[in-house]
Amino acid sequence: MLESIRKSSNSTFFKAFLSILALSFVAWGASDFFTGRNNATAIEVNGEGISIYDVDKAFRDRVQALSKQYGRNIEPELISAAGIDMQVLENIITDNLIFNAANDLGLRISNKHVQTNIVNSGAFNDDSGSFSPTVYKNLVRAQGYTTEAFENQMRRDLTKSIMGGAFLSLPVSEQTAAQLAKTALENLDLQVFHVNRADIKNVTVPTETEQRAYYERYTAAFIVPETRSANILSVSYDMLTEGMEVSEDSIKAYYETHGSEFSTEETRKARHILVSDMVEAERLYQELKNGADFATLASEHSNDPISKSKGGDLGFFAKDDMVSEFADSAFTLEVGTVSTPVESPFGYHIIEVTEVKESSIPALQDIREDIQTVLAEDMAAEKFDRILGDIDSMILEGQTVASIASALELPIETVKDITEKDTTLADDVRTEIFKLSNGDVSDPITNDTLISVVHVTGVTPSRTKTFAESQIDIIKTLQEEGRTEKLLLTTNTALKDLKAGKSFSQVERELKLTKPLDSVYGVTRSQKNAPKWIGAAALSNLFALDTNEFYQAPIATPNGYALVRIAKKNTPNPTSSQVEAMQKQLSASLRQDLEFQYIVKKRAEAQVKANGPLLRQVFGSNFNPNAL
Repeated sequence: MLESIRKSSNSTFFKAFLSILALSFVAWGASDFFTGRNNATAIEVNGEGISIYDVDKAFRDRVQALSKQYGRNIEPELISAAGIDMQVLENIITDNLIFNAANDLGLRISNKHVQTNIVNSGAFNDDSGSFSPTVYKNLVRAQGYTTEAFENQMRRDLTKSIMGGAFLSLPVSEQTAAQLAKTALENLDLQVFHVNRADIKNVTVPTETEQRAYYERYTAAFIVPETRSANILSVSYDMLTEGMEVSEDSIKAYYETHGSEFSTEETRKARHILVSDMVEAERLYQELKNGADFATLASEHSNDPISKSKGGDLGFFAKDDMVSEFADSAFTLEVGTVSTPVESPFGYHIIEVTEVKESSIPALQDIREDIQTVLAEDMAAEKFDRILGDIDSMILEGQTVASIASALELPIETVKDITEKDTTLADDVRTEIFKLSNGDVSDPITNDTLISVVHVTGVTPSRTKTFAESQIDIIKTLQEEGRTEKLLLTTNTALKDLKAGKSFSQVERELKLTKPLDSVYGVTRSQKNAPKWIGAAALSNLFALDTNEFYQAPIATPNGYALVRIAKKNTPNPTSSQVEAMQKQLSASLRQDLEFQYIVKKRAEAQVKANGPLLRQVFGSNFNPNAL
């Protein structure tokens, strides 16, 4: 969880937030960032409910991560086919079982432990390298969490980590570790004999009988899809807003009636001392009343790790930036006065307001451009609606797109010979083009910011190419198939001859190959130094061979095939540190296996009840809750 946030922490978006918002640890308990949160129970695990909100959040996070990984949106059908929905639910159930097992064992993660891990993670540091509550709040919200939800998830992550550590590491002997380390360090020197496609000459031209047979067999491959041509009229808000002139009188009038909408929010600068119990808070409050220095007491006693180094100073903040208990007190105090102890979810605060910036309406010159933009957009919206009405009327009159565009002075785009799979047009426009008959004009195709009208000007029906039209392509295809067949035959002949004892140079001459021999050194089991065309399975089999043995079959390369022989097996002796590292790795693997077996046992024993109708709202109507 922290890793994904850490990757986002340097983006321009988050740095922009830094200049706008200021808050401290007291803002960690902010109210839910999302509206309409649904806490209805979606799953019960051993009688404990898990809300549909949490299920939906986990599912969306998983789909988003996969979409980023593959560079495109993941279709619902693929999500179901890949079992992503079930993976998400099983992860949620497993996490719940681990968390409850930790509770049963008396393992508890305190609020202080959670906060310490967040502060020390480095994911929420500002440009100076120090933890910033502002960065923390913004990054957490950007990841779709409230601060409360994030800290609960952090608590669960820490609990899982501690639970993992509860399983004893099993000892691994030095001898066993040394043997495995030596195996891991083993590497290969390879001789590679290439048979390339370019070496295959004199490919026979197929006869006309062979060509016609191919044409009859694969007729579907020669179907030309239907194509259409159209004129498209489009008008957008952006187009209408450009060059929109707003008068000075309009700007002044808008400022007089709507200026308050641009008013700045009241902010206050304050310092505080945060402690964990009321007795200490009362004692410090009395010391302040007796003349003690606020900054000194804050630096010595406050539990807020950020502000204590600044004498308790929190900087300026708006009321909504703080938890309600803190804000209600801070925004009623006079400047220079100190509050009695105020209780919040984080402890007890003593607050002193040091400065107030009142809410104010900016001067006209400071917001002139903003007002001009608002008015231009309003004017564009009115013109947009008016144009939409005019287009509707003209279409009813039977006018063409060309005449409508001319009358309204709007641009036309002409598209020719597009197919139903064309990606250059918007989906709704392309769909409309293929719904209409030749010569038809569509109704306006609208969304919030764009109007489009389509006039179909030509339809070329789908057809099958004749044999004569397809003949050149057929010849090329059959020749390539013949080349591929001859390439594989030549490669297998070379492998047979090499295994029979012929030298590389002799086989090269006999088969008329061009510079086929290559050497590769130091290939490891992790594929270091290995050519990309040697896959993991082939590499694993290569390590099973002896020196001078050939791999049992040709391996495909980008240019043809390769025959691979083991030239030398290198088996360096591991150092003591490498043996020690292997011992630790093996011990950790055994411990993880014990942990996995424990989780499997807990899952098998768990009583799980699923709210099918609720889960189908997240995963779709085909989701089967009985599979849990």
